[in-house]
Amino acid sequence: MLVELGPYPGFDTLIVLGMGHFVCDFPLQTDRMAIEKVPGKDVTLNWRWWLLAHGATHGLAVALITTLPVFGLMEMVMHCYIDWLKGRFKLSLGLDQSLHMLCKFAWVILIFHGL
Repeated sequence: MLVELGPYPGFDTLIVLGMGHFVCDFPLQTDRMAIEKVPGKDVTLNWRWWLLAHGATHGLAVALITTLPVFGLMEMVMHCYIDWLKGRFKLSLGLDQSLHMLCKFAWVILIFHGL
């Protein structure tokens, strides 16, 4: 786990989780993945595989940053669910990203204040 330097336990981890999220959601997500992870938009591979691969990227980042694989698994599940909701109900990018960051807040609270 990261060494916390600031006065607020978990704040540094939250910053790095946010940066990891940005990298996984934009540079590491290909255009094909972004399109084909939505049910009905898949062409080359079933949408579930694209969505799972994208969610697993996020889960791996969280597991590596927190050093807690269970939080990586929770991130993978929640990221897939939120992205599925985005495709199903046409959520805005802002709402989608807010829900993802809310998960990061939850992980930090559980790690530093709830366990």
